Amino acid sequence: CRRNRFSFSLSNMSKDEKLHPETNSFGKSAVDVNVAQKVLHRDENAIHFKRRKIALEGFKDLHVVLDFDHTLTSSFTVGGERCHECHDIIHNIGVACANAGDDYDDEWATFREEIDRMWSDAEAGLHSGGLREWWERFNEIMVRHNFSRENLILAVDSANTIMRPGACELLDLLKRNNVRTTIVSAGIHDVIEECFKRRFGVDLHENVRIVANVPVWDKDILQGWKGPLIFSRNKAEVLNALGYCSKDDFMKLPKNIILAGNSVGDVDCLHGITHECNLTFGFLNKEATDDSSALALSKFQENYDLVECGKDADFGYLMQFLSMIENQSEH
Repeated sequence: CRRNRFSFSLSNMSKDEKLHPETNSFGKSAVDVNVAQKVLHRDENAIHFKRRKIALEGFKDLHVVLDFDHTLTSSFTVGGERCHECHDIIHNIGVACANAGDDYDDEWATFREEIDRMWSDAEAGLHSGGLREWWERFNEIMVRHNFSRENLILAVDSANTIMRPGACELLDLLKRNNVRTTIVSAGIHDVIEECFKRRFGVDLHENVRIVANVPVWDKDILQGWKGPLIFSRNKAEVLNALGYCSKDDFMKLPKNIILAGNSVGDVDCLHGITHECNLTFGFLNKEATDDSSALALSKFQENYDLVECGKDADFGYLMQFLSMIENQSEH
């Protein structure tokens, strides 16, 4: 796994906390001080209870639910550029072709113009079908321009997308402990897969499922999309349709969920998955320095148990908590 700069430590915890985390409150006292100071808590008593329950019941009863764009991936590159999301990667196909030495022909110029026009329409509020229409139009444009697997791979290779610090370590830990993991994204399934393989060097374990928009290929040319369509505001609906909320499967599903996302819509996933207890972690990918960002922070704190602000937010808090559970299971 190609790791971004990241480190975490259990050194500030007592031996008893490391080996027997069920004996402590699972609050700030059980987390490295430097990590705890960066994380905002909505209700500390509730968080203590949730951490204790999740730790006592262990990995066998844990389901980790993760967003992809700007959650597992960073929001900004080391140089300060905004990291490409799935649809940005596709939008930049012309640049990708140029980087590969191919002609940036009229076809890709037209493709990019159509996408640009669609984004302009969305910003102007001209989509009568709302967000769903945005995703439908993007998908239709890709099909109409005979987008190929080769185009997709070129686009991924030319992207600036990197993993959020600690994301590789998180996926390694989940793989090591065979924790059920669902990556829920309004992005493109095959773009996500190729990012993991080609950009991040991540080998996802068999207990990971990617729920995203799935291209249908014929001889490596895009022909359409496999339903259901997933966009930023219908994740719970899609998860429900895929059987994550089936009452018949309640005994088979893990009781507890840890969810990480970077938008209020990501928290809605919880309504599409049967569970008893959830601990939610939100990445607000900016500092709360003005009225607009302060309002965004307020919305996050209404919906997430824990919030970390800033461009350099990492998975340190969740890694320390999960590492304590792992350490407990080994003893």
